[in-house]
Amino acid sequence: MTSRQWAAFLALTVIWGSSFLWIKIAVAELDPVSLSALRLCLGAIGLAVFYLMARPGTPRGAGEWASLIVLGVLGSSVPWILIGWAEITIDSSMATILNATVPLFTVVLAHFFLDDERFSAGRVLGLLLGFAGIVVLVGRSGGAESAGGDLLDRRTLGRLAMLVSSFIYASGGVLARRKLRSVDPMIVAVYPLALGNLGLAMGMAAAGRPVVLPTSTITWLAVVYLGVPAAGIAYWLYFYLLRGVGPTRASMVTYAVPVIGVALGVAVLGEQVGWQFLLGSLLVLASIWVVNKAA
Repeated sequence: MTSRQWAAFLALTVIWGSSFLWIKIAVAELDPVSLSALRLCLGAIGLAVFYLMARPGTPRGAGEWASLIVLGVLGSSVPWILIGWAEITIDSSMATILNATVPLFTVVLAHFFLDDERFSAGRVLGLLLGFAGIVVLVGRSGGAESAGGDLLDRRTLGRLAMLVSSFIYASGGVLARRKLRSVDPMIVAVYPLALGNLGLAMGMAAAGRPVVLPTSTITWLAVVYLGVPAAGIAYWLYFYLLRGVGPTRASMVTYAVPVIGVALGVAVLGEQVGWQFLLGSLLVLASIWVVNKAA
């Protein structure tokens, strides 16, 4: 990875790592579908400004358009709804940890669908290190989670929703690498957000379900952050990395995200951490280094 790619990687880590805290804040007032719709809208508007300045062109052919439509579903609207729904019942730190399973799904999918992303001893070792770090971090996430209803069942469903969102994210990354490798990252960032927003809006209109707007300042701040940097800017950074280094190394950002997410849980929400946090963080960083060297 070049210095510019590392800078994009670190920026993406910070943006996505902090987004789970803001999601937790937002779902205290907004339903997950409305939150996803607002994120898609703000992200698309923000990226459209850069798109008009850069003028990277437009998608070419039915194949690119179809891939961008599918990517709008796999890379934004559906997983965002699932994550928002999950964070109603689980802590933001747990959500960031479960989101870190994206590379585990990615490396398997890439092996079967991409010719240049086959299994290697180094990649498997790096993924095992990262998985070990996630297990250690999970071990410190036994604190109190959101109350309400049957906690055991709702927490389990929330965690499963996070795992499903991770699989969908991984599928979207592999699709983008396979079908949109030669397309400008700005196009791959802008059009899925816009098309995903259009599809979600049509679905909500058909269901007679209006978008709920925030009423509090803190929720508006959360929505703006999740829409502009966490959706628009982060989406472009991710596809910039995806095009340059491939889905396996690009998805490794989700191994570093829990370090930021758990740290913010401690600083903002007062969660308690111990030696597990330090050890888990070191394993996560080691896994990123190993996979980067092996790829």
